[in-house]
Amino acid sequence: MEIMIEASAILDRHFWNGKKILLTGHTGFKGAWMTMLLRSLGARVAGVSLEAEQPSLFEQAGLAKHIEAHYVGDLRDAKQIQAIVDAEGPEIVIHLAAQSLVRFAYQFPAVTFDTNVMGTVNLFEALRGQKSLQAILTTTTDKVYYNQELGRHFVESDRLGGHDPYSASKAATEAVIASYRASYQRPGGVVSLVARAGNIVGGGDWSKDRLIPDAVRAAFDQTPLSVRSPSSTRPWQFVLDALIGYLMLIEHGMRQNQIVADPNDSAYNFGPLPDQPSAAVSEVCDWIAEIWPERFSWHVVAGDSAMKESKLLQLDSRKAVSVLGWQPRMSSREAVAESISWYKAFHAGKDPLELCQQQIEHRLAPAHTSI
Repeated sequence: MEIMIEASAILDRHFWNGKKILLTGHTGFKGAWMTMLLRSLGARVAGVSLEAEQPSLFEQAGLAKHIEAHYVGDLRDAKQIQAIVDAEGPEIVIHLAAQSLVRFAYQFPAVTFDTNVMGTVNLFEALRGQKSLQAILTTTTDKVYYNQELGRHFVESDRLGGHDPYSASKAATEAVIASYRASYQRPGGVVSLVARAGNIVGGGDWSKDRLIPDAVRAAFDQTPLSVRSPSSTRPWQFVLDALIGYLMLIEHGMRQNQIVADPNDSAYNFGPLPDQPSAAVSEVCDWIAEIWPERFSWHVVAGDSAMKESKLLQLDSRKAVSVLGWQPRMSSREAVAESISWYKAFHAGKDPLELCQQQIEHRLAPAHTSI
């Protein structure tokens, strides 16, 4: 006879209830999902970001009226960011804001470095001396590692660096974080953490030059998707698996309440587990074609030889599993399927906020195990 046992919840709602959070990049894809996730946990969220791009999940879900404060601001404006931080007095800062598009970074490297590096400097400067502040989590990327295409999974202690402007800007961002941690943060003081993840997928991402949004636009238009790098592999993962990992890391870091000298000890990878291998772009396209055969098809086109992109990119997430107890619930294929189901429902006229909330509440529910 099989007996189902309810496991404990993955996040501590009591911990988050009433917490004052400053969330940068809240109008972006991950930022909108994080806003809804924190709201579901009872946190008080103030967000600062550039104007939402059109279309955007943030506006489609009407999130501006569901948070404590909605600031339209630019991290490159140090005075503006200082004023916002002073006004909000956050307990926790979750720094998601970034220029995160690889192809855009090739076209506009100065903007990318200014946003990702100096934007982080301005934020950390504004946070220095904030008595209410307890923790800062900055998200970077799986592309932060110096990738020699060796075919192995990256661990947190691997060399950082980048062959392209985007990757280099994020590696430089981590250097900024490490320097502030070493120079200004003391044991028992503010906890500074880094989360590394990439190729996060989910409903409501409308960014250009990302596979799932590009595929969805092609499906809506019923035109074949042009794919330039079908053999490239990525650690596709569902947005809530990653974001919940970020919050678990904050909970853990604040409970430990200590500053570590080695920046690698404060950084955590979040990606598919070894038994959930990364998938090639061609595989993902085939999955979407199976799920949405009446609307989606794809074909290969010549790539841009002047733009270098990693072919093999895989993260080792065992540290997050062993230290935090984090586990992604979805395989790459399941993450893609869950994402496409959101877009299909949206295309059929379903409310985007309701779609997201349903997925959040399902994901926050305690897991069940059988004996």
